[in-house]
Amino acid sequence: MRAPWPLHLAAVVTWAVVAVPIVVLLAVSEPVADPFWPLRGALFVAWILAYAAATRGDLRRDEPRRVAFLVVQAASALGVVWTAPRTDDVALIFPVAAEAMFLLRPRRAVLLVAAQTAVLGAIYATAMEPIQAAIATVCVLGGEIFGLGAGHLAMSEVHARQDLARVHAQLQATQGLLAQSVREAERVRITRDVHDTLGHHLTALSVNLEVATHLSEGKAAEHVAQAHALAKRLLADVRDVVGALREERALDLGRALTTMVAGIPQPAIHLTLPPGLPIADAALAHTVFRCVQEIVTNTVRHAHARNLWIDVRHAPGGLVVEARDDGRGASGYAPGHGLTGMGERLRERGGSLVVASHPGRGFEVRATLPLPEGAR
Repeated sequence: MRAPWPLHLAAVVTWAVVAVPIVVLLAVSEPVADPFWPLRGALFVAWILAYAAATRGDLRRDEPRRVAFLVVQAASALGVVWTAPRTDDVALIFPVAAEAMFLLRPRRAVLLVAAQTAVLGAIYATAMEPIQAAIATVCVLGGEIFGLGAGHLAMSEVHARQDLARVHAQLQATQGLLAQSVREAERVRITRDVHDTLGHHLTALSVNLEVATHLSEGKAAEHVAQAHALAKRLLADVRDVVGALREERALDLGRALTTMVAGIPQPAIHLTLPPGLPIADAALAHTVFRCVQEIVTNTVRHAHARNLWIDVRHAPGGLVVEARDDGRGASGYAPGHGLTGMGERLRERGGSLVVASHPGRGFEVRATLPLPEGAR
């Protein structure tokens, strides 16, 4: 997740508009009348540098380094206001509120804005009449709320776009796996129909021609014998074709998994698969696919991770799916419907599920699934 360009544009324009008077004052030849101008200049520089450091590159919430820069930025804005309470420098506070929605969880973002507003109110109270200070503080609070709302809408749009990409990728992968399953089911149906209809009629024809060979004489008997031999050969060919069609064809599960993870924009997914990963049992392939799909969905929604590593490999007597991420983790977690359903699906086929998590060390998932004889 990256900060959207409108936020960058709004922050830079706000900073430039507020900082222009300082630049103009420093450019005049007369001595600067404001005794705070060196401090103001330093605070302006600190604000823009802290903004750049806080919003540069990929973002994830509650990252300590970025939160520290956000606090520095808010303190710089409040310091500028303290040096000149009656100026428009208070506009520097508004981008901070919008940034907070990207760098903090919503509750913490609101607390930051509340603390920022309280400090601002105290600054105004020392420089204005009580009524004026209250009005000015309420007006600024309205702007901060607008900034929070704009940041929330931008975050919602980013999450909606990521969810759409994830669902689209999963739909494509599911469609491919379903198409393979449908082709296999249709092949089995055609095989059964050929055996039950054409094979039956050829058998009846062969029996009748064999009877005819005993009842016919001369040239007719020769032609009947040739027809009988041809019918037997054709019946053998049909049986060979039916036998070939009945051979199980493995589903290319690896291609379905690769298609699914390729369409996920965030986090970066590192998928390791054995060559081809062919699985003949469609139900087994579906179970493995849903297991990986649930791991990806949980990571995207809850982990706040930059990377997800998934390793699918064959083990003695079964298949193992191991996954880990570099997200925030948790000291204790309650399995949701997704993990509960995954565990139930695995246990129905004799498998197991183990999930581990530690604060700051992400989640780890290990799913094992026995492979029946001939499943691969």
